[in-house]
Amino acid sequence: METPFDSIIALITTYKYYILFPISIFEGPVVTIIGGLLSAHGLLNIFIAFAVLMAGDMAGDTLYYSIGRWGSRHFIRKWGHYIGLKEDKLIHIENHFKKHAIKTLLLGKTQAIGGIFLAAAGMSKMSYWKFMWINILGSIPKIIILLAIGFYLGTAMKLIIINNYISYYAIIATIILIMIIVLYFVFKPKIKD
Repeated sequence: METPFDSIIALITTYKYYILFPISIFEGPVVTIIGGLLSAHGLLNIFIAFAVLMAGDMAGDTLYYSIGRWGSRHFIRKWGHYIGLKEDKLIHIENHFKKHAIKTLLLGKTQAIGGIFLAAAGMSKMSYWKFMWINILGSIPKIIILLAIGFYLGTAMKLIIINNYISYYAIIATIILIMIIVLYFVFKPKIKD
């Protein structure tokens, strides 16, 4: 049975960067790791993949910013619950955002609920160019780390295949190591203002 993960890999392998961009808008972290994995196998150029993934990440961020800026409260009341945007959460985040814009955006780049922070930037009428600059600074290390995880996972998989040594323990150890690295960056201590 084919999983969504297998489908994404098949699409990227077939259509390469043309499909990498639109998928990365909505599935950024997963697709970034897959991009690194495919780069390790020579199916993608890691530098082009990085540029395409950055563009996709910025397009997704712009989408959330636009929802907050121009969709305003009416959109959130009607449709926000479908994408995790509830008015009470946004009011609290918006007030916090006005005091700590840079810190809040950078924190939002590391969280699964980052869209709420990005929409709050739009709702608070933050300058779009300042918003993009902060998001670029937050996205560069995130994409590099996720590409590296995928690349090293792909390299490890390639070595396992080349040596005809496929061990469940080696795969589990690799997955645990990747999870520890990801968890470290997600839950590391927050920097105080």
